[in-house]
Amino acid sequence: MTSATLQCSATDLQRRLRSGELTSVQLVSDFLDRISAHNHDGMRLNALISVLDRSRALETAKRLDDERAQGKTRSPLHGIPVIIKDCIVTAPDLGMPTTVGSHIFSKQTAIRNAPVVEQLLESGLIIIGKGNMTASSLDMIAL
Repeated sequence: MTSATLQCSATDLQRRLRSGELTSVQLVSDFLDRISAHNHDGMRLNALISVLDRSRALETAKRLDDERAQGKTRSPLHGIPVIIKDCIVTAPDLGMPTTVGSHIFSKQTAIRNAPVVEQLLESGLIIIGKGNMTASSLDMIAL
């Protein structure tokens, strides 16, 4: 996949998925490769607090590709990988803790996903990571 593909809009990605030019497995793999290369290494962006386990992400992508092959799509964003902010609660079974950007919460465990997470998953999106943020969503400069 080219850098241009990684910069495509969701609409363009969906068109390419629908046409068979691209699969969710390819897309997720390429995004995870880019994250691995630059989140803590390379450019050291530290943009993501946590990343979904690669095998789990690819398994989910494969399942969604199979659904698409059977003519079943859950939503217009079916099979598209997304990143959510770390202030959005995710249950332990998703494999990405919710820290709200603070080490204080790193050992806390949510009992269930936030409703928006459930909606994303039911719509066939693949949550591949949780974005870094200012601790507890506080911006000290703004205070």
